[in-house]
Amino acid sequence: MSKLITNWPWNWVRRLTRLGRLACGLWIITKDEVGRIMRRRVKPRFWGFMIAVTLIVFLASFMVMRVRYGYGARQLAQAQSEKNALAAEADVLKKQLDYAQTDEYVMRVARDELNMIMPGEIRYVNGSR
Repeated sequence: MSKLITNWPWNWVRRLTRLGRLACGLWIITKDEVGRIMRRRVKPRFWGFMIAVTLIVFLASFMVMRVRYGYGARQLAQAQSEKNALAAEADVLKKQLDYAQTDEYVMRVARDELNMIMPGEIRYVNGSR
């Protein structure tokens, strides 16, 4: 025979199962009924479902990481090509700067842009200009 349980946490039983909600409507619940309410067996299909959900989550996170890796690799390649282009441009500018510091450059600019001549030279003017 089962004993009657007089002081039972009814809210907890009510949340546990539908049977608990039905039993809480009654004023008296037996120990066997409480055992039946509290004892829930996990079926194998639940574990299969949990494994499937876990695999889906891991595969989704793996795919997201692969996409992020590919995006980062593309950004790195683009940055490397920009770096190489800027390095080539810097080399050209450095050569121009080195040439601008020579006497030959100073003489060329003085003759072409400032229309200056060296002492003892004769200037010829083209009539079509």
